[in-house]
This record gives sequence, structure tokens and C-alpha cells, in this order.
Amino acid sequence: MNKVLPVYIAIAREIEEKISSRKLMPGDRLPTEEELSNQYKVARATLKKALTELVKNRLIIQIPGRGTYVTSPQDEQILRYQNQKTADKLNNRNQGNIGVLIPSVTMPIYPGILRGIEDECHRQGFTIFLGNYDANPQKEKNYMKTFLDKGIRGLIISPSYNSLENNFYKTLIDLDVPVVLNDISLPAYNFNLVATDNIAAAYRACSAICSKKSRRIGFLCYEKNTYSSRQREAGYRMAMEDHGLAFHHSLIFDAGPGGIYTDRAIRQIKRTAHLDGLLIANEPDPADLAGLLSVLSNLRLALFCYTANSLTAANIAAYVVQPKYEIGCQSAQLLCESIQQKNNQNNSLQKTILISAEVKCL
Repeated sequence: MNKVLPVYIAIAREIEEKISSRKLMPGDRLPTEEELSNQYKVARATLKKALTELVKNRLIIQIPGRGTYVTSPQDEQILRYQNQKTADKLNNRNQGNIGVLIPSVTMPIYPGILRGIEDECHRQGFTIFLGNYDANPQKEKNYMKTFLDKGIRGLIISPSYNSLENNFYKTLIDLDVPVVLNDISLPAYNFNLVATDNIAAAYRACSAICSKKSRRIGFLCYEKNTYSSRQREAGYRMAMEDHGLAFHHSLIFDAGPGGIYTDRAIRQIKRTAHLDGLLIANEPDPADLAGLLSVLSNLRLALFCYTANSLTAANIAAYVVQPKYEIGCQSAQLLCESIQQKNNQNNSLQKTILISAEVKCL
């Protein structure tokens, strides 16, 4: 070790040489401060000064609660976000900007959710940035990066069926960004969630079909592995069991991507013998609703829908309308709460808030 230089500079240069010679690779985790202090036989204060030099030169990054790492390309995002958080703390800001991401601005569920988010954010002094990512994971990721660059304080996200393809969710966790998901959960990540109580809603809707003496009831959804489809299928199965009706996997119809009203879905339903009831577990596009009800006119139906205005068919036993505005308000309230807890350096457990839907039996 060079004795002419200050000790902390010599330590920093030795670690820098290991990085430039690729003995330490991007993403590698450095030993703890205690371990490095023992290795270089210096006090912790001296070691901290060495690490500070490396951080200033962007050779390493320190993530609270996780450790110290050799920087990789995505760490530029982390550095910018940490600098923004530091500036916010120095300015003692209690409000700022919140990013909101939705998969399709044309889907009727989202205007109500956005209205609730906007009203609550305005009440609490926040401004929202809106991104419509068209159920495109790469576009979703790009919006996340852009929002972080703009210094947002947190994110409210409505995930799509394919959002798990976006690996930037992991970066949001590493950055300790306050995040609230609404409508759909991502089980791979431990984020706050505000959603409809899908199990209870599906149970009541299916029970309404059972009350009309239907005995062989199917379940129609698209992308059956999504959070909402799985939850609603669970409620459907519970209702079938409680009403003493037989369940079989052949009664589950997966329309696939593209919506409920598809040739694939109709073919599956029509070739199922003795089917006399159907729970439509995802909201049909309003433009397709009349056609779908006409094709299924021989079945007793219950369905999740965006609006009840056009539901006049005699074969409808019940409909479910999601609490869109309430989901938006609760999402914004929970995010503002998370931001405040972070400002106060309080750690809190992630929350799941389930809101009852309106189930109207006809």
C-alpha cells in the first residue's frame, strides 16, 4: 500500500485497481465495512472515507440494508434516484409528483380509478404524471425510468397480464421506491395492493346463477393465470361447492388474450354438453357485450361488467361492478401514507386492501 498518499486514498485506489482489472466485476458485492476495516487494518472512519471516494467516482454504489456493490449500467438510475431523495430531504418537501401507470387508457375501468387517484392526490398536495403503456412491458419499463428521472415520490401501477416480463420492478424494490399496485397483484413482488375483493364478488355472482336452478355452470375468463382471474375462479369454485354442484376442469373456459368475446371462447362453450349457466369473470368490451349476450342467450349468466346501463337481457342472473373510484382513492391514500412513513424513516409492512364490489342480483 502506498504510504505517501493518505491512507483512505490508497485504499480507494487499491479497490479501484481491482475493479479496472476485472478482479471485481459489475454487480459484485464488496465485503462489509467491518470486514474491509480488518482487511486493511484501519479504523471504520478511515474505511468509510475510502468508500466515499469510490462512490463519488461512481465505481461503487451503497444500497441501504443491502450492501455495497460494484456499479453496473442500471446503477445510474439508482444514483439519480438517491440524489433526488437527498435533495427532497434537504428541501423538506412534503409533497411532489406521483407517477401513475395504466395498461390501456381506453379500457372503461381506468377513468374511474384515475379520477379517484387524482382527487385524493390533489387533496394531499401531490401532482400526478400519467403513463399509458399499452400492456407493453418494455414501454412500461421506459415509463418507470422516465418517472424516476423526473423525481417522482412514488408510483401507482395497474399491472397488465404480462407485467412480470418487466424486470424493472426488481429495481424499484432495490431503490426502495414507494409503490402501490391496484386491480392486479404481482405475487413475485411484495408491493402494497388495492383491489376488488374478487373472491367474494365471484362467489355472490355464481351463487345468483345457482339460485336460478342452473346446475352445470361454467367459468369464462381471459388469461386464466392472471391475479384477478385466479381470484374469481376461487370464488366460483367455493360457490359451486357450497351449493353442492360438481366442478370439473372442462368447465373452465380460457378465451386467451384479446378479450372475452373470441371465437375460441365461443367454440369451447358451445361444445360443452348440458351447460346451463356461465360466470363471465372478466369485463367484456362494451362494443362486444350485445353480441356476447346474444350468442349465450340459452345460458343463465352472471358477469363482471364496466357499467350496468345496457344489461337488459332476461337471462342475466347478476352483474358485478367494480368499485373503480374507491380503488383509485384508496391507492392514492396508501401511497401518500407510504411516502410519509419513508420521510419519517419508519418501516411498515406491505398492505393489501380489498374493497367490496357491487353485486346486483336480478
